[in-house]
Amino acid sequence: MSFGAGLSANDAPSLGLAQKAVENNITCRTKARSKFKELGARDMSSPDANSQWGTVSNMRVVAWCRGNQVVIGVSGHSYNSVNELRDIIFDAY
Repeated sequence: MSFGAGLSANDAPSLGLAQKAVENNITCRTKARSKFKELGARDMSSPDANSQWGTVSNMRVVAWCRGNQVVIGVSGHSYNSVNELRDIIFDAY
């Protein structure tokens, strides 16, 4: 898996995860896309996919909308940045 330009194989990967209750899949996808766009995401997934993902700065983000919950994941090479971005996305819900 590629984490972005400018990172070497010696950079330790970090992964931040969170889960939260949501109303439904449609609302979940809409909130994810809105927050990702606000954060300047690129390479985003299709709007109708239950797994919304993209690239924010040099980190990969995903909001997996499943039933009445969203699972948020952020991967990158800075523990603090990964967890900060995870919390920002979490607060969108």
